[in-house]
Amino acid sequence: MRIGRPIDRVIQGMFRIANKQAVTVDFILNDVQYQYSVAATSRDIILKARREGFSSYIRGEFLGACLTEENTRAVILSQDTEATMKHLAAVKFYIKHMKGLQPQIGYNSRNEITFPKMDSTFYIGTAGSKTFGRGDTITHLHMSEAAFYDDLKGLQGSIMEAAAHAKRIVLESTANGYNFFQKMCQKARQHDGSYTLHFFPWYADESNYLPLFAGEQLPLLDEDIERMERHHLTMEQMKWYITKRADFMEHPNDVEGKLLFQQEYPTSIEEAFKSSGANFFRTIPYEALEPVDRQGHTFIYRPAIPGRRYVIGVDYSGGIGQDYGVVTALCTDPLEQVACYRDCWTEPEQLSYKAAELGRVYNMAYIVPEANNHGTLGVDVLKRIYPQSHIYKRDIPVRKGVNGPKKKTMLGYLTTEASKPYMCNALSLYLRRGLKIYDAEAYSELQVFMEDEGKLCAPEGMFDDCVMSMALAAVGIRKLIPELPKAPVISPPPPQGVIYPFDNAKDALDIVLNTRRGRELIKRFYMHPSSVLSEMSRLNYGRASKHPTAK
Repeated sequence: MRIGRPIDRVIQGMFRIANKQAVTVDFILNDVQYQYSVAATSRDIILKARREGFSSYIRGEFLGACLTEENTRAVILSQDTEATMKHLAAVKFYIKHMKGLQPQIGYNSRNEITFPKMDSTFYIGTAGSKTFGRGDTITHLHMSEAAFYDDLKGLQGSIMEAAAHAKRIVLESTANGYNFFQKMCQKARQHDGSYTLHFFPWYADESNYLPLFAGEQLPLLDEDIERMERHHLTMEQMKWYITKRADFMEHPNDVEGKLLFQQEYPTSIEEAFKSSGANFFRTIPYEALEPVDRQGHTFIYRPAIPGRRYVIGVDYSGGIGQDYGVVTALCTDPLEQVACYRDCWTEPEQLSYKAAELGRVYNMAYIVPEANNHGTLGVDVLKRIYPQSHIYKRDIPVRKGVNGPKKKTMLGYLTTEASKPYMCNALSLYLRRGLKIYDAEAYSELQVFMEDEGKLCAPEGMFDDCVMSMALAAVGIRKLIPELPKAPVISPPPPQGVIYPFDNAKDALDIVLNTRRGRELIKRFYMHPSSVLSEMSRLNYGRASKHPTAK
C-alpha cells in the first residue's frame, strides 16, 4: 500500500474497483495516482493524458471524505449527462463493493447520495448551468474534463462563491484546444493565482508500453527520436506510442489525426495545446525558462550584457482590463527574448515609463512603440522621458513643395491592417532564423495566431498583445540591421521535378516572376527579385549543369 496522504489509507482500505480488464480488485493506487497524491494541494489543475485513473482516485477521495468527515459537501461536475451517469455508477460501485460494513445511506437519487450519520452529501451533476452551486456550501469540488465545458468561465463565477472555503478544488481534464481551461493552465504554470498545475504525460502511466520482438526495428521519425532522448523513454514505450498514434491517423500524412493524438496523449504541455496547421507562425523556437528575476508583472529572462544591442516593442492598451499592455525586449545577437512586461491594468502613460525603464536597463535599447489608438498618448509620454534618437521614426509625406515632395518625421510605428503583414512577417522571419522565446504566454499566443480570410489576428476570445509587441520589436531589428540573418545551414534536397537553367539575367527574372515560390517571396517578404533569385538558388533552383541528374 502506497500512502501519499492520509486519505489514501481510507481509499485503499475501504474500496474496491473494476480494473481495465473489468475484474473487481482492491483499490491500489497506480503510479500516476500516487505521484499526484504526493504533490496534491488544496487548489489543483490536472492536465493529463487519457485513462490515467484520476477520476477514479478523486471519486474515492471524495467518497472517503463523506464517510469519515462530518458535514462534507462533495460535488463532482462532468461535461455531459453521459459522463455524469458514469461518475454516479462508479460511486455506487464503490459503496456496493465496500470492505466491511455498508454505510448508512439516506437520500439516494440519480444525482445525490446522503450519509446521515456524518451529515454528508455527495452530489454529481452536469456543468450545464451558470447558476449551479449558488446558495450552497461546497467542501470538495471536482470539475471533471473541465476543458470540454460549454462555459467554464461562466460556471467559475457561479460555483466558486459556494466553494470559496472548500478544502479541495480540482479541475481535471485532457486538453481541448485554446479555451478558458488553457488560460487557467497557463496562469497556474506561471504561479499566478491560487492554483497549482500538475501535468501527467502519457509516459507517466507505467502500463503504456509494448514488448519488442527479437531484432525488431521501430520506424521512428526524427521527432520521435528527439522525443525519446529528451524524455528518456524506452523503446518499449516508443512502440506503444507509435502504435497508438497509428490508430488516430488515416494515412501517414494525416496532420489532423496526429494533432488529435498529441492532444489526447501529450508528451509535453506545449504539445497538449498544439493546434491545427493553419497557424501563421509555423516555426517557434521555444524554451521553457524560469525568469532570473521577477518584479511584479516584469519577467527578466536574460540580464543585460554590455556591448549587445537590444530592441523593445511596446503594444499599448487602455488599462481597463479589456486587453493587455505588453513590453517585450529582444536581443539582436544572439536572437532571443530577454524580458517582458504584461498587464491589463497598466495605462498608456505608465507603460511608457515601464518601457523607458527597461530600455535603460538594456543598454539604452531601441524602442518601437505602437503609434495609433492608445499609443498616441504613450508615444507622447515616451518622447519626453527617453532619448528620441532611440525611438523608432517613420516618414510620412505631407505635401509637394517647390523642391519636391516634403516629408514629416513621426515617432512610433503605425499598426494598421496594411502594415500588419510586414511586421508579422518580420517576426516570422526571425523566428525561422532561431529567435528564442522564453515566455510561456508569448509562446501560447504565437501558437494560435492565424491568418483568417486575409486578416492577421488571434482566434476569437484569445489575445495577441504579446505577438504584436514582439512584431514591433522585429520591425526595430529590421531597421537597425537591414541585412537578413543567415539561414540555418541545411543539406539541400535532391533535385525533383523541373530544374531551371539560368542562362542570363532576363531568364532569371522571368523565372522569379513566373514561379510560385518566387511570387510568394516577393509578396510575403517584400524581397527584391535579385534576393529572391539567391534564395531560390539556395533551395536548388540552380543551373541544370550543377545537377548530374538534370537533362
